[in-house]
Amino acid sequence: MTLPPSLKVKMLQAQKHLRDPKRIGRPLAESLRQYKRHMPLLMHGKEVRFGETVSEKNEIKAPAVFFPNVINTFFYSRLLNMNVLCKVSTQALRQIESS
Repeated sequence: MTLPPSLKVKMLQAQKHLRDPKRIGRPLAESLRQYKRHMPLLMHGKEVRFGETVSEKNEIKAPAVFFPNVINTFFYSRLLNMNVLCKVSTQALRQIESS
């Protein structure tokens, strides 16, 4: 019997070495990289934007993609009684910390 990926992420997060608060802001752990797409995503309305960059000298326009500032961080869930790894935009993180 195989577990769904979301349950595997929760089981991996329950391991003690992943609860270390020093891990915030660091790259994703090797054991969690394969479940990267199954992590909750809190973007606070931010999205990938498309536009153009313009050179100063010749005013040549080049297509560009602008990504939101997203970090991987742990949040404690009282319902699950464990830390949950989430992808969070910095704007959403500010809102969570202020409330």
